[in-house]
Amino acid sequence: MKPRREPDPARALVRWWRPRARPFPWHGTRDPYAVWVSEIMLQQTTVDVVAPYYERWMCALPDVHALAKATRDRVMRLWEGLGYYRRAVNLHRAAQFVVTENAGALPSTEDGWRALPGIGAYTAAAITAIAFNRRTVAIDGLTRRVLFRYLGMRGSASTAKAERAMRARGLVLISKTHARDSVPAIMHLAREVCRIKEPRCGICPIAEGCEARIVGTPERLPEEKKPTRDTIDVAVGLWIRGDRVYLQKRSEDGMFAGLWELPGGKVEHGEKPERAVVREFQEEVGRKVRIVETLPTVRHSYTRFAVTLHPFVVSGRGRAPNGNDRRFVPLGRVRRYAQPAANARIWSHFFERRRTGKE
Repeated sequence: MKPRREPDPARALVRWWRPRARPFPWHGTRDPYAVWVSEIMLQQTTVDVVAPYYERWMCALPDVHALAKATRDRVMRLWEGLGYYRRAVNLHRAAQFVVTENAGALPSTEDGWRALPGIGAYTAAAITAIAFNRRTVAIDGLTRRVLFRYLGMRGSASTAKAERAMRARGLVLISKTHARDSVPAIMHLAREVCRIKEPRCGICPIAEGCEARIVGTPERLPEEKKPTRDTIDVAVGLWIRGDRVYLQKRSEDGMFAGLWELPGGKVEHGEKPERAVVREFQEEVGRKVRIVETLPTVRHSYTRFAVTLHPFVVSGRGRAPNGNDRRFVPLGRVRRYAQPAANARIWSHFFERRRTGKE
């Protein structure tokens, strides 16, 4: 027996969400640039974490022209701590492309947005829905859960076939007149009601038409296996000379693109961290160093893996490489250089030891 559906579940969802909408700084804006920045920041990051970063960013770089003119170091410094730094690199590249190739005019269609660096199907749909009120389904992990349950879909939610089905059938939850409100409404529903475990079907505004609720299987959908998280050990060195420390800059590709870092790398199987940091300095910097101090380990988690950092203060002879991407910088200014978030804790340990005189 098919479940009885509400006359307009999309309208019911929006009406339920509006009085519950939290006043985040990007809510209510129709500026495509502001929507774009917020959507990129919100990828893999919680709304509470993003809010202060968004406000600082929009104050410093209020439009696409300001972003395009900014230096890469300034962009990375504003992004520091948000993680997934490739997002910031792509934002910068895309802004420069828009200004150079399109006189600063941002796209108004999904295809136009997807042509820019760092813009995938979800982000393109979300921007066009929120900024231009286009009726489209923005599919991410939260949307998948709601749609799979409401529509009673089976199998994996991560296949191309499933995505096509969600984009076609999922329009039932997208308002014909207020599409821009449907995107955050579905997100809020997924976080607060249609949860992974113990979904709160009793207070769901669209429960009456939810096929998974009707048959009593909401927690079983989508049918995905939880990925395992690997843990890696990394040894890094603080090469101190007087009141300066050696930093090097990552390339513009890959993880932590464009950030400044301490030399170091992965501890190989059977290798001690102390040996690893000496080896990495030889390979990366071309200098032999010796360890003069061991700092407390730092543990940091990412979406797909966790890392244990083993930091050491080292000394070395010879002249270090110097240039735009590697240099000795004043210790008093080291925190002005955009670095991976975990480095902030390394520097906290280092300066605390210097303040208290502990070794």
